[in-house]
Amino acid sequence: SEASDSDEAGRILGVVYQRNENLVIYSFDFDLDSEIIDKLKRKYNVTDPPVAIINEEIQVELPTNILNIERHLN
Repeated sequence: SEASDSDEAGRILGVVYQRNENLVIYSFDFDLDSEIIDKLKRKYNVTDPPVAIINEEIQVELPTNILNIERHLN
């Protein structure tokens, strides 16, 4: 389910955060009725959460693999 996928992605991103210095993670409610959220979804072409956007360009769908995420970090 979307909720369990998002929970798992959150746990994985928490581990990535602990393992990497100078990393900032923002999390947004995909279904929030907000102009800012709508702009972010359009800018990054996000149609189905969870998605991790890395360095404003790389999109990792269902971010559940730590190494797959970390290989895109600078």
